Amino acid sequence: MKAILSRLLIFSFPIIAIIALLFILPYNRSFAYLNKNNQDCNTSWIYHRIFENKTNIDIAFMGTSHTGCGINDQLIEDSIQSNLNTTLNVTNIAYCGGGRNLDIVVLKDLIQNKQPKVVFIELRNENDALHKDYGIIAPTIDLLFPPDFSEKYFSNLYDGIRSRWSQLRDEYIFGPKLEINALQPIAEQLHLNKIPNDFAIYQKKKKIILSNNNSQEHSFLEVFKDTIKTEKAITYAQEGIKTNFSDEKCMLKIVELLKKNNIAYYFIYIPSYEKYAENEIKKSPYAKMGTILFPPEIIFKNSNLWIDTEHLNLAGATKLSKWVSQEVQKNIPLLH
Repeated sequence: MKAILSRLLIFSFPIIAIIALLFILPYNRSFAYLNKNNQDCNTSWIYHRIFENKTNIDIAFMGTSHTGCGINDQLIEDSIQSNLNTTLNVTNIAYCGGGRNLDIVVLKDLIQNKQPKVVFIELRNENDALHKDYGIIAPTIDLLFPPDFSEKYFSNLYDGIRSRWSQLRDEYIFGPKLEINALQPIAEQLHLNKIPNDFAIYQKKKKIILSNNNSQEHSFLEVFKDTIKTEKAITYAQEGIKTNFSDEKCMLKIVELLKKNNIAYYFIYIPSYEKYAENEIKKSPYAKMGTILFPPEIIFKNSNLWIDTEHLNLAGATKLSKWVSQEVQKNIPLLH
């Protein structure tokens, strides 16, 4: 028996040593955000804006693709400048997919690098605590000691180990092999024809994209023009409204982090098409954590304003962003 245990220990030691090494070595934020295994409809933009772009961020919008497709940060920024003669940098850093634990990781990077004045946090009807990319994005300390221990702890740990092994292999042994180069200008990357997430980068880089690839520009704009199909919308609406506030513990940590750093924050309710449930959200745990902004219900009932049942199109994003801009200018003390 001792012989078997000795052999097992000898066999296991190199594996344990390698895993320990993976957690001791620095885990680059570029590798985490730009890892090809991420959901990646917006990760390269988030990394670029927080770590590479030296412009400060005064107002940040965080959330899922509801925020990504619904908040036109450039419109809000221009409106503030025009109406109040005040220059504030507004940035949409929404990350696709639900999972509040990942918001904590992104928020920590945001605070450490940009120290924003105000953060808007998306609320939906179903607010999950766990994001599928958490194990890849999270720094080691957050991976080993997550904000919300769950049944996915070991799954996240596995993703984190695998990602760190990829970094060891690609950066320390064989050289960089990232599919997206963090140093490459964001407008020249190849995924802009997916669901549009950030409007500012589109506006600022439109001429570059047009000069490089007219078909890419066309496909990018076509996504905005699409409207939800009526039959599908009716079926979706008939499914009823479900609520999930399992992210409460993570949200409390977000609020605590914002308060600790003297950052003002607001919740903004951006549900799916035909799922407007203001009364339910007013009874939710979030109501005790801070101010909730409720956009006009009509935006969430007009099928002409939606790409699909989850994402606003350009017309919808414009309506929502104009309303948000007015609320920002009315409610935020630093603007007055």
